[in-house]
Amino acid sequence: MMKRVKLGDVLEYEQPTDYIVESTDYKDTYPIPVLTAGKSFILGYTNETKGVFNNKLPVIIFDDFTTATKYVDFPFKVKSSAIKILIAKKDQADIKFLYYLIQRIGFDSTLHKRYWISTFSKIEIILPPLAEQQRIVSLLDKSDSLRQKRRQSLALMDEFLKSTFLDMFGGPNDIITKHPVLKLVDISTKINDGEHGTVARTDEGFLYLMARNITHDNNIDLTEVSYISKETHNKIYRRCNPEQDDLLLVCVGATIGKCVLVPKMEQFSIARSVALIKPHKNYIKSRYLLHLFKTEYIKRQLNLGSNESAQAGLYIGKIKDIQIPVPPINNQNKFAFIVEKTEQAKEKMKAQLTEMDNNFNGLMAEVFKSN
Repeated sequence: MMKRVKLGDVLEYEQPTDYIVESTDYKDTYPIPVLTAGKSFILGYTNETKGVFNNKLPVIIFDDFTTATKYVDFPFKVKSSAIKILIAKKDQADIKFLYYLIQRIGFDSTLHKRYWISTFSKIEIILPPLAEQQRIVSLLDKSDSLRQKRRQSLALMDEFLKSTFLDMFGGPNDIITKHPVLKLVDISTKINDGEHGTVARTDEGFLYLMARNITHDNNIDLTEVSYISKETHNKIYRRCNPEQDDLLLVCVGATIGKCVLVPKMEQFSIARSVALIKPHKNYIKSRYLLHLFKTEYIKRQLNLGSNESAQAGLYIGKIKDIQIPVPPINNQNKFAFIVEKTEQAKEKMKAQLTEMDNNFNGLMAEVFKSN
């Protein structure tokens, strides 16, 4: 029989005081994960063995300021006192059921306050019998497992490309001993950055690409965009004209080093925070250059080249001087072919993952439609 309860009636909470990590000296070889309820989830691993939460598992960790949640079924420590550890009353509720249900709760957490006791714990839900909760969890787990396996497959493809690059061209310490090294300016037809002055924005027109539009996984994100007039675009584009397969490099701000190859798209302009690199096709292939810029070898040079002012910047002169190992063009072509085929497979997997996400969200909406 369904019953209406408050979240606080079926979820007890424990303060994290005894489980807060003391040192942020994290290492992947350490055994205990340090958690946050935000997107990053596992911040790192600690060797602290005292104050580890390892009883009453599984639990939900709840960020008291943002209401973000994570399901946890392994021993852990936490980074912040803002985390509340939520424990289900097992004779009434399945913890995984409550975790899934909470994901369906729309909640405004924009005020900077603690939410669990004051508000969130008082939210009323409809709770089915325990056996029905467990049946629902089984259905959702199966659907979610398919999504997670697809995400793992995508991650493995990225690792495959990293491994292939290292096998073909060498690692950060020996790549320069295996191939001739030239300055980036010597193997490029143009290196420039975007508009330095103030640019008037418009409601529509030509896309004005900024550092925020380049993602850490080497894509262009157009979720938040700016536009400029045709006249302004033409003025900028005459000096700095990004075209398909050019490399765009973030060169100002906290995310220096993010990069992307220009896909097939309509003309756009770039801001000062983005540099344009046009590879000379006789010497360097775009896909090789992109993956080279993802290596520690290039990242070290970018870190050394950026200034330490209030807003870090990598000036064009420094970018031109970046030392680039130049393997035989045939080897670069082979790598580019592997990348192309892998990216095609990834696109198919991404489409499948989107469908799986839609199916999962539809299932969530159906099973929790009464809440």
